[in-house]
Amino acid sequence: MNKKTIETLAHQLGRTALISLLRICPAIGQATKEQQDAACAAMRDHAPQVIDELLDQIDEAPWVAHAAFSLAALALAQAGKRAFFQVNGAASDTSDLPNQE
Repeated sequence: MNKKTIETLAHQLGRTALISLLRICPAIGQATKEQQDAACAAMRDHAPQVIDELLDQIDEAPWVAHAAFSLAALALAQAGKRAFFQVNGAASDTSDLPNQE
């Protein structure tokens, strides 16, 4: 993949992950800017690893690209959700999300 294609993929993945985060954790929509920034920072920090894994999965099995993309978006959303709950000092129940650590 060329650089432009990867940038487009990363942008769309980030957008999808943010939408997923807002759907699985609606409280983030009413959170403080600090709490929202913490969630976004965690997603950005986790993104390079998730994108590398996504590209590997697409390379190995292109027919599951859509599912791999969805899993990658959920992995980023999970990272954001965990960070959000850490900033709030609350326990996070992320058992409903895939573990990508």
